[in-house]
Amino acid sequence: MPNICSPNDNPDLKQIVDRTIALFAVYTGATLSFFVKDFLFSDENLEKYVGLTDWLHYWGFWISLAVVALLLRYIVGSASHLNYVYIAKTTQKINPENKIVTDTQVLRSTNICWLFVDILFLIAFGILAVLITRATDSVAVVMTHSIYFIVAGMVWSLLALLFRSSQQERFIAAVWLGVDFGQIVWTLVILATPLDQLSQAVILGISYLLFLWFDLYSLVRWMAG
Repeated sequence: MPNICSPNDNPDLKQIVDRTIALFAVYTGATLSFFVKDFLFSDENLEKYVGLTDWLHYWGFWISLAVVALLLRYIVGSASHLNYVYIAKTTQKINPENKIVTDTQVLRSTNICWLFVDILFLIAFGILAVLITRATDSVAVVMTHSIYFIVAGMVWSLLALLFRSSQQERFIAAVWLGVDFGQIVWTLVILATPLDQLSQAVILGISYLLFLWFDLYSLVRWMAG
């Protein structure tokens, strides 16, 4: 009987991964597009805020920056992870004899059950992204829904940390778990301060960009090879 999670020792998962990433990116991009159009650049706001200074004094501008940075974290992170784990990397090098040598690495995982779990989490992220972009009443409401989104990411990281077989995957999951936890704590701290909405939004917008930068740094550093 074939293994239900690994029915093929060397499966070609590229089409599945590519289509999944493309759909998630398009879906999230469309969600962001409606968010920016209907919330940030609504007809009312376009009449109220004219110059750059006006927009910089609008809390919605900064909170939109935070939301975009958060969703980019997961779009880029998901794409990098799926490619890293389920697609064999092919490289070409020139040997001392000036001949091209092609080197194809072995798949890091052939487990389609884990791939299915990853896809299920992407579906959950997509639904939670919609909830974020529909919650536009205040900074606290938007960021509370953002916390729900990050918690889903923590659940994925925890499952990967506990049950993934690859040491490298577990290490990456541990890094993401720490980043997500820190982002949640930081968000709650800012929301608990007596600062006005604009000040909270500015701090969260800038800090979420920094979390995005650290995530990109982590991907480049620990997913190399």
